[in-house]
Amino acid sequence: MAKYGQADQRCLLWSNILDEIVVFGVKYYPPDPTKVGNELTKYMLCLQLRKDIEENKIECSFGVQILLASYCLQSELGEYQMTEDYQKKAINYVLMDNPSMEYLATIREAHKMLNQLTNTEADVHFLDIVRKLPRYSFEFFEGEVIDGLAVTFGVGCIGIVIYLDSLRMFRFTWLKIVKLSYRGLHFIVKFGQKGKYTTQTYRMKNQRQAKSLWKRSVDNHVFFRLTVNLPSRKGILNTLKTDQSLLSFKQTSYSQDMNRGITNNTSADTDLRRAVLKVTQVPVDVFVEEISSHDNFGHSLVRKCL
Repeated sequence: MAKYGQADQRCLLWSNILDEIVVFGVKYYPPDPTKVGNELTKYMLCLQLRKDIEENKIECSFGVQILLASYCLQSELGEYQMTEDYQKKAINYVLMDNPSMEYLATIREAHKMLNQLTNTEADVHFLDIVRKLPRYSFEFFEGEVIDGLAVTFGVGCIGIVIYLDSLRMFRFTWLKIVKLSYRGLHFIVKFGQKGKYTTQTYRMKNQRQAKSLWKRSVDNHVFFRLTVNLPSRKGILNTLKTDQSLLSFKQTSYSQDMNRGITNNTSADTDLRRAVLKVTQVPVDVFVEEISSHDNFGHSLVRKCL
């Protein structure tokens, strides 16, 4: 953007009308995007996830990337048809910058096997695979380096995850988190159930990272704990009352499918912004969670293409 004009008549002029002014993105990723009812919303999720894969925010293996790219082609171009401009169109949906000819040929063979899939079905297959990838829905923040190993904190739809040198070590689910706070370089989590609570504190790379992690965590914590009551309309006379009630929220019990919110401890909301003065260090159980394998159709397709 450039400024020009007299001192009393300043104007703003875009240096290039093709430059992006506003960029939209997904803020809250659903735990299971395949269950989203609106087809347009599903497609928007696909667009965001394609961008995340291209920018390496979501990592996947070579075989999985080929499978995902083939679903993108099926969704955007329909059934495979060898035309003169096929290669030119396909290069926009291969989830990679400057792909090799071998890579494009492998994706083309995978695309041939997806005949009879509709655009919507291709999007559902794409979403079902991406949601099982380890870094789906996560935004990452840098922690303190310990013994030469980088500590990273991820905030996503399932909770807060801690990585030690790219290896996932701990997880705090939104179900168990009671209070989130930060003080200086320290990020503090209070968690537990049924009156048995534990507090953990972690040192971040700098105060800015600590505050950003805290703000993002509180934002997701509130979002995934709340649900909206949508009363049924019984007549025209109830329209005003119904519209006003759409703005009311209430806390409900946490659903196992993680599509609804949690907690009966309403006092936790008012205490989220208070710093914790006394921190008790208690080790958290280490867990290893293996990502679910993809469907047999996807495995057989990759084996045939490679």
